[in-house]
Amino acid sequence: MSKNIIEFNKLDHVLRKYSYFLFFIFTFFPFISIIDLGTDMQPYGLVMSLILFFSFKNIKFTVMQFYLLLIFIFSIFIFFGSGINFASTRSLFNYMQLFFVSFVGYQILKTERINFEFFLKSTIVVWLLVGFIQTFIDNSFLTFLTRDPRFLGETRGAVSLAAEPTFYGIVLLFFTLFLFHSNYKYKVFFIFISLFGIIFFAKSSMVLLFLIIMIFFYFLTHLSIRSLFYMIILLLVIPFLILELMPTSRMAYLISETLSETLSETSQGNLFIDLSVVDRVYHIFFSLKGFYDNFMLPNGFLSWQPFLSSQIEKYSSLGIIPPDYANHPARAKGSRIMSGYGSAFFELGIISVLIPFGLIKLYYSLYKNDLKKFFFFSLFVNAIMFSGIPIGFSIFAFYIGFLIYLIQKRKYSVQ
Repeated sequence: MSKNIIEFNKLDHVLRKYSYFLFFIFTFFPFISIIDLGTDMQPYGLVMSLILFFSFKNIKFTVMQFYLLLIFIFSIFIFFGSGINFASTRSLFNYMQLFFVSFVGYQILKTERINFEFFLKSTIVVWLLVGFIQTFIDNSFLTFLTRDPRFLGETRGAVSLAAEPTFYGIVLLFFTLFLFHSNYKYKVFFIFISLFGIIFFAKSSMVLLFLIIMIFFYFLTHLSIRSLFYMIILLLVIPFLILELMPTSRMAYLISETLSETLSETSQGNLFIDLSVVDRVYHIFFSLKGFYDNFMLPNGFLSWQPFLSSQIEKYSSLGIIPPDYANHPARAKGSRIMSGYGSAFFELGIISVLIPFGLIKLYYSLYKNDLKKFFFFSLFVNAIMFSGIPIGFSIFAFYIGFLIYLIQKRKYSVQ
């Protein structure tokens, strides 16, 4: 009898380890498509987290996990109140993934059965290696693994294992966030190659803007004459390197056009230097405006497109938005709000404040003895989550679980 129990425990250990590893793969490679589900990001990490959720015993929620659970439950009511279709289902899955992936990620990290340091470094190498091959050898290398890789061209960046260069850059940016919180061996090297990949492989103007914001917030929270000097040097050197080393890239074009518009005495303020950035700015503004106009109450999952159309018409008539923007062929016309926090505020209302508020609480728990780091991470991560990063982005969800794990690990090590 005891022998059978031992054999069963061994089998259970092996199966759990493989299922944990599969969850990690689907979470950190969220664009890998097995079947076409009509979305860039695939739900396989969510499916694995749902399966694994019920395998954990004696479940207890931290404050942040309770916040995310509350938001998920609230989103279910909004889902049935909004009407059921593909767009509303996708929105519901975002909030579902935010809770389940963060919770399961934390539970797995807590078991220590997966060497996360080795996994993270290996994952960075894979993303960078594919990006390197696409940049210098074959720009379509392994793109068949994703559903709809876009913007493949000589002037655009590599997509690696993402759907587009911007998402590739966002993935690498989140890898640097994990590393910033760690004391892993060769940490600085892996941060450097991740940043190198963002600039020279992904070549995303949006993620380059994130890096500029990161530099600004870092030196703002570590303010000194020396840090101000370094900030100015970096902000001058990075554009210069891009213009010199990648003169035909889209980023170089945008930098030169922006400089021309800024320095030209006859500049008319060309709004369409980069329509993708303009789209995202409008989505942030109008999603927050919709949140405010509705008295911070939920707008639901299917109200965005009619609301945005009415606002574009209104602001075009007032001359604030260029009249040709509404019918511009390159304008984003989908039903998805291209703002993580913006979508949450617009769809769910005031309850969504629990997400940035909860993140700030996590950072304070981690860095209450180092307020510079607390303010830096609180400002930077919450700022970029207003961008087009989906609120249910699996790596962001896992990142929350990772922060909770670090806090709990530090708490038990002190006891």
